[in-house]
Amino acid sequence: MRILKSIFLFMLILVLISCTSMEPMPNKANDPTTYRLTGQSKAWKIDDQQVRVAQEEVEYKNGKLYYLGQKDPNDMEYLVIRIYLEDGRRVLGKSITNNIQFRDGYIKLDEVKDSPINFMPNQLQGIYAEVEWMMDGEAKQVEKINLQVEKLP
Repeated sequence: MRILKSIFLFMLILVLISCTSMEPMPNKANDPTTYRLTGQSKAWKIDDQQVRVAQEEVEYKNGKLYYLGQKDPNDMEYLVIRIYLEDGRRVLGKSITNNIQFRDGYIKLDEVKDSPINFMPNQLQGIYAEVEWMMDGEAKQVEKINLQVEKLP
């Protein structure tokens, strides 16, 4: 009988220890994930555009848009940058029509965004950017930039 009591007490202690040490498992599906978007066309380069995708929101930060053309980018009459999902939905975009300033050779993309739409990480496949611009006295130009997606730790 004493052995049975000892075994019962031992089992009870194990059960209590396992119950108190159990913490709720984090829900990985709801954890935000950050991705880096990069890409280049003939006249433009997008570097380090970060997209943080969470269940309820999408946040953009740190992106840089470089002009690779031969002319002075500060001579542009207007500049439009838009980022689209593969299905054609625009997720980010903005127009700059006066006082275009390329500081250190780039424009920060977080300064050229509007209200983005929400989307899920599996929709990043096929994401691309479209840049439209016009130099003083010249015709409008448009280039597409296919963006590479890298998941950040």
